[in-house]
Amino acid sequence: MEPLILSTVLVVMLALFITEKIPKEATALFAIFVLLFLSSAGLGLHFLSPREAIAGFSNEAVITVGAMFIISAGLMRTGAVGFLADKIIAFSRGRPHRILLLSITAVALSSAFINNTPVVVLFVPIILRVCYQHGLSPSKFLIPISYASILGGTCTLIGTSTNILVSDIASAVAAHRQIPGLHKLGMFEMAPVGLPLAVGGLILIMLLAHRLLPDRKTVTSTLADTEQKSFMTELEIQPSGPCVGKTVREAFLSCYEGLHVLEVIRGEKVIYPPVDEVVLRPGDILLTKGSVNDIVRVQRDRTAVIAPELGLDGVRMTERAFTLAEVVIMPTSQFIGKTIEEVQFKRRYDVNVIAILRKGRHMHIQEKIRRVELAVGDTLLVQGGEDGIAKMRRAENILLLEGIGETVVNPRKAPIALAIIAGVIIGATLNLMPIMVLALFGALLIIITHCLPLKEAYKSLNGSVLVLVAGTIAIGSAMDNTGTAQLYADFMVSVAAPLGPVAVVAALLLLTSLLTELISNNATAVLMTHVAIAAAVGLGYQPMPFVMAVLFGASACYITPIGYQTNLFVYGPGGYRFADYLKLGIPLNVLILFLGSLLIPVVWPLVAL
Repeated sequence: MEPLILSTVLVVMLALFITEKIPKEATALFAIFVLLFLSSAGLGLHFLSPREAIAGFSNEAVITVGAMFIISAGLMRTGAVGFLADKIIAFSRGRPHRILLLSITAVALSSAFINNTPVVVLFVPIILRVCYQHGLSPSKFLIPISYASILGGTCTLIGTSTNILVSDIASAVAAHRQIPGLHKLGMFEMAPVGLPLAVGGLILIMLLAHRLLPDRKTVTSTLADTEQKSFMTELEIQPSGPCVGKTVREAFLSCYEGLHVLEVIRGEKVIYPPVDEVVLRPGDILLTKGSVNDIVRVQRDRTAVIAPELGLDGVRMTERAFTLAEVVIMPTSQFIGKTIEEVQFKRRYDVNVIAILRKGRHMHIQEKIRRVELAVGDTLLVQGGEDGIAKMRRAENILLLEGIGETVVNPRKAPIALAIIAGVIIGATLNLMPIMVLALFGALLIIITHCLPLKEAYKSLNGSVLVLVAGTIAIGSAMDNTGTAQLYADFMVSVAAPLGPVAVVAALLLLTSLLTELISNNATAVLMTHVAIAAAVGLGYQPMPFVMAVLFGASACYITPIGYQTNLFVYGPGGYRFADYLKLGIPLNVLILFLGSLLIPVVWPLVAL
């Protein structure tokens, strides 16, 4: 009776996962509640005890995954990965095949040690920028970087949360049931298979991506020119500031290579270029051109402040506490022909306009930017709280370009962040202490060294993923308690066993891959790991090759946009359709399943119990 009821619950869960009528994490929690209610209703049924129902929330894997989210966010926030990405893209020189090769290689390498979602989030605007500059279609590149991030994540224990989950479940079952050969995974234990799969997958992407993926222009690729944009802003020299008495060259040009001073406004007088040797005085207003990070650095170093006339109302912009966004003036906007001062962004949206970008017009504007009349396509850099940014997102006369907040980095902290992740990797490789302890310590160091503000650390904790994982861990316990996992395993063994144990490994790899295309890869990994262990024991073999089939199968999700978060993330910016994933995803899935079935029994031999 219990396996039948649990199977019904699992079918309903699967249907809700696929249709997404309610959030996936809510589905998992609802399933736990149903099983806990049935276990406590005096019906003689036992699925979960209250302790087992909440055990997932204190599970070592959940804590480790959460800590790795923080470390990954710290690496992104300090620009440690962004610097590498920019250099690689610059080296490509606009050549499509070189862009593809360098970007997928960089993404795969980064994703081996960092959560792959923020890596893809970082690379999407970079790819959009390059495509915009060179007249290329982003749809040729965005699916490949998503697939590359998945491939890279299978090479190390911390490459994806799925690996950590499978390792923890294997360790817990081994401790509970004393199954020979079953153990916690080492940092690079999956590399002998993961690396050949990644290399083979990247080669396949290089050979087929430009042939199979559509050449499709999108609104995003046209408007989201997220290159290192040069914004104009006004900087005011403070009476007690370090710039007083120095020339423009000494105060700015020698310290901020990307910042250009266009004019010096002194009272009613405008000093036009060249201004390099102008000696600065208190109250001077500098009309400057520079990137977001240039502007932030000037503020952080207290070299100058954003001119009060822009309406900052005394708000200081630091790398610890601000939200930046870009907004584009649309062709139908009522703001066309009005000045920033007339529009009154502060009153309308509770945001401050910090800078303005107008392509090709920087050197021709001879007045303060607050008096510049807005035109179609002008891009404004605004600063404000989340509520203000949300108001702008709902406005019909402007287009909010998402994601600028994540591009403002603190490069001074990059060496610290890199040292922290290196310490976690080395400690886990040498088995100095449990991966959970290393990850928690690394996350703590990321915060206390100010590589990542505490508020952003909280935001980096992907609550929906953590709750989903915790919930499915409880469902996995119910499958073990009721014998449902053994029931499924027996059925699989009865079908595949006549072909030999290698066929069972291949069947697990295939089934896990198919399930992860429909539901969360983490949920699939948790549920299928229990089935794999039961199948191995039923066949009389040590479970590791069967467990590894689940690990690699849970990441082999290339044929739909819904199976993996990064696939879904590139869907909109690439202008993709559902069928576009099948074109490259099916050959890639076939390759992974074929190589995986061959290599897994070689690296983890089939040994009798």
